[in-house]
Formats: sequence, C-alpha cells, structure tokens
Amino acid sequence: MKRTFSLLLVALLGASLATACSDDPDPSRSTPDAGDEVDGGDIDGGGDIDGGNDTDGGNDTDGGNDTDGGNDTDGGNDTDGGEVPDTRAELHTYATTGVLTFTEALEGPDGDLIVMGVSNSVGAGDKDTTLARIGADGTPVWQKALGTADFDRLASLITTSEGDFLAVGTTQRSGNFAPWLVRFDAEGTISWQATYDVTSTEMDELNDVVADGLTELSDGNFAFGVAGTFAQEDENHLGYMVIDGDGEFVRGTWVLENADVPVALLGDEALTVVGNQTIVFPSSPALEKIAAVHFDDAGVPQWALAHLQNDTEVHDVVQSDDGNLTFAGWHANDDTERSDAWAMNVTEAGAITWQRVFAHQDSEQAFSVELANNGDVLLSTSSIAGSIDEGNYTGTAHILRLDPVTGDLLDTQSLGLGENQDLTLYDTLLLSDGSVALVGESLYTELHSELSGALLRASSIDELDTCANLEDSPAFPATNTAMESPNIYDDVEGLTGDLVVTRGSVDIFQVVDITTDQGSTCPL
Repeated sequence: MKRTFSLLLVALLGASLATACSDDPDPSRSTPDAGDEVDGGDIDGGGDIDGGNDTDGGNDTDGGNDTDGGNDTDGGNDTDGGEVPDTRAELHTYATTGVLTFTEALEGPDGDLIVMGVSNSVGAGDKDTTLARIGADGTPVWQKALGTADFDRLASLITTSEGDFLAVGTTQRSGNFAPWLVRFDAEGTISWQATYDVTSTEMDELNDVVADGLTELSDGNFAFGVAGTFAQEDENHLGYMVIDGDGEFVRGTWVLENADVPVALLGDEALTVVGNQTIVFPSSPALEKIAAVHFDDAGVPQWALAHLQNDTEVHDVVQSDDGNLTFAGWHANDDTERSDAWAMNVTEAGAITWQRVFAHQDSEQAFSVELANNGDVLLSTSSIAGSIDEGNYTGTAHILRLDPVTGDLLDTQSLGLGENQDLTLYDTLLLSDGSVALVGESLYTELHSELSGALLRASSIDELDTCANLEDSPAFPATNTAMESPNIYDDVEGLTGDLVVTRGSVDIFQVVDITTDQGSTCPL
C-alpha cells in the first residue's frame, strides 16, 4: 500500500504545516494522535484465504486417506503421516538504540519479506530510511540504513515487472525538500539512487517538493506523485513525474489543485494523483482537506475532487480492476472532538458512490485499505490511548470489512494487546501462499524502552488468535457523509503546466549495514 507521509516531514515543512495531521507514524508518539492498522478480519470476507477450505476440499489427493493413516490439520488427511506444521502466528520485534518503525512490506523470494521503515538512531542522520529482507522465520537476511545527515524518508515501495524493487520519498537538497528514489534487488544491492531539483515553466526558483505514491506504467516507465510550489507563490500544487527504469527524467506535469503532500498515485496509463492540504488559521485549529486529480494518458487533467469534507485526511487509496478508487483516512467529529475512521468510493469518472464515517469510543483513523479476494473492502483502522511517558500507552487495531458497492459495514474484528503493551500496524500484506504479514511498531518493554519495528506473521488471518488476543468486536456505527460532484475540467488553459527537472548528485548518501536486537513473543 501505503503508504504516505509522516509528521516527521510535516514538522520540517515549516510553521504553515506544523499542526498538520499525518498518516504515518511519528516516532515521538507521546500523545494519542493517530491510528494503526491490523488485518483482523478474513481476507476473502468470511473465511480463510481460499474461502475457508483447502484446495482439495479437506482431503488429500488419494480420495481422503493417506498412506499411513495420519491426519492433516484441516480435517483431511496428509500423504506421509509426518508432523503437522506449526501454523501459529508469530510476533517478531526488532530494536535499535532509539526508535525503529516498519511502514511497508512486500513479498520477496522464498516467502521472505522486503520491509521498509524509518529510524532516528541508525544511519547517517537523525531520520533515515531502513530496508531489510526478513526470512519466513523472522530472521533478517540483511538490514540497511540509507540517508544523509539531513531528513531522508522513503514513503512508497513497489515490486517492478523485472522482480526488483523501487522506492520513492523525500530527501533534502540545499535546504529544500526534493524527490528521492532508490532501486534495489532482493539481495540488498542498490542499482541506483536519484534525487531531483524540480521547478516548472512558471516558477524557476527551487522550493520544497515532496514525493509519494508510485506506480509502473504500461510502457515500463515509472510515475510518482509530487507536491510543490509550481505556479503561485506560497501555494503548493499537485503533480506527477515520470522516469525511466534507470531514473532518468521523462516528463512531468502539475495542476492548479492545492496540496501540501501527495499520498498516492494510481493507474498505469491514465493516472490519479491524491494528496492532502493543511489550511492554517490565525486563531483556530488547522483544517485538513483532500485533493484528487485524474489525468488522461496524455497528461491532461480530466476531473478533480478538490474538497470533500472539512477536516478530512486521506492515508491510503486502492484501485479495483474496474478503475474505481477506495479512499481511507479520518474525518474530524465536531460533536465528540475526536477523529473517526473514514472511507469513500469514487468511480473512474470522479463520481462519489459512497462515503462513510465509522465512529469509535476513542479517536480512530484508517491507515490502510485493501481489497479481499471476493472484492470486499478491508479497512484497517486503529485507536490509541495513553502515552509512552506515563507508561500506559496502548493501541488497539481493527479491521472493518465493507460492502464494496454500498460501503455498508459487514463485520468488525479487534486485536487487543493487553495493559501496557502496544502494537501498531501500518501495512498489511497478503502473500501468494495465502499467509499474511503485518508490519508496524511495538512498545514491547521487555525488549526495549523505545518503539521497535514489529512483524506479525500468520498462515492466515484466522491464526492471529494463536499469538494475539482477539477482543470482542466494538461497535462502529456508520454514518453517511455528504456526496459531492467532481470538478470537470472543460478548459485547462492556465491550470496546468510542465515540470522542469534536473537529476541531482547522490554522493553524500550513505548506505550502512545495521543490526537489531530481536525478540519474539506469544501470546501478546
């Protein structure tokens, strides 16, 4: 998925963004300000990965009997009478001398995971990106930190059609934020890194440009979302850049829709760029707004959703095969003064088909959205209570399964971790063998007093209760929110333009092999 931008970056963007909420973990996390994700529901909307049964209907290939009378774990029979494999879920934690958070995971070779994160205690600076390959047993194959002495944060990660990996995010160049890309393979070998100085045909002065959201195009090039000052002073606008497989700039465009940070980029020919804007008022709290712009395959903007609800922020977007987009994030509840999980479905033409808010007794945010095998929407949300400093910091994650046509709440599952034990999960990965991996951070105090990277793996969602404590599902009353029509671009003259891009040096970037203290625990 995912994954999207951090309070770490927002804090560095200046006073105009200082109060912005974010969809990414803040390593300080001393107050409850956000949500976390966990996939506590069934992947296919009601059963195991394959619908609740194994592929041969519960029996083995010889018609229900094995050669030695042994039985397998699903009510059928195995072929050799050997030991039944251990299918219990496992939680692995990875600690450094400071904060380490895992933010995204992809499937690697042989059931291994490629995991991306952020740390304030390893690498060359105080905020660096971490990359790791972690084996199926939870043991790291390799771990690296990348960055400079300044802020360096990779935010989105994809597997390319060639089988290696590409990540995009933001670094600092000459005091300004700038896009940063890294391409690497499953052995941890970096093929290339690239940074870019980005201006436009209308604004030739370098300003902050942040990057997030990444996709591979049908022609083999890659596109990622950007936000920066491209047309007007003191205003940030959405756009995207296209590069080739070696990181060379191909083309780029911006559109006059305000956004401070991009969140997602979807499509392989026609593209939809999604971002968030923070509006600061002199004497009242800041507001969050959403911006989404759809471009055709020639780069011409077709429609925009410039503002959906006051104080709503998107964290993740997923696209279905029919082109529909499902957004996930949070919406401020004026009555309770809390944030509530929020989701919205938009057609390829920009029409909102449904938009829902799901209230909880605590502040709740949706950080991830996935589509189950049967098409159901899996909304990963979390609530946080207490604080690290006071020793009562806990997080409870939920999975809300929604009807993709109506947005109706079908069921809810909750993952509670007990007193003074926190597990925050920011990305959920469904692997090709039907297993599930969830990554995030843990305040597992027996291992470390700081937040540690966390990896929870299970043979299926239904096995999570063999490691964690599944609580009774809480109430999430759903509320319809206002529908709004898209802004259709009849004439784009003066509303869009070209980006001017120069590839920068990466000589100051360091790649450091790192190690972590590892722990494993069940039950939580």
